[in-house]
Amino acid sequence: MSYTNKKGCDMPSKAMKLNPCTTAKCKRICGDITEERRLQIFNYYWSVGSLQRQKDWIAKSAIKKQVKTHTTDKGESSRRNCTYEYYINEGEGRRQVCQSSY
Repeated sequence: MSYTNKKGCDMPSKAMKLNPCTTAKCKRICGDITEERRLQIFNYYWSVGSLQRQKDWIAKSAIKKQVKTHTTDKGESSRRNCTYEYYINEGEGRRQVCQSSY
């Protein structure tokens, strides 16, 4: 389903990328999420209609948390004060996934 951008140019339809977490490096085991489920989430996100509703969906699925530990040299303050955890609905509960598979 192609679309027209703000400048009036025709753009090709959005396509889902391969799951980046298929390796054993991911500690959240995001590779276990089926391609059908990923496709459902992808299609839902692009079908909600407006950009504001897409942003609301992302804000609902991501939780902002304080950083647990600060590691800096003595006398320096860290600029990083928060981190984000990303979740998808999985059955009756939520499942934490990494940012790259989100």
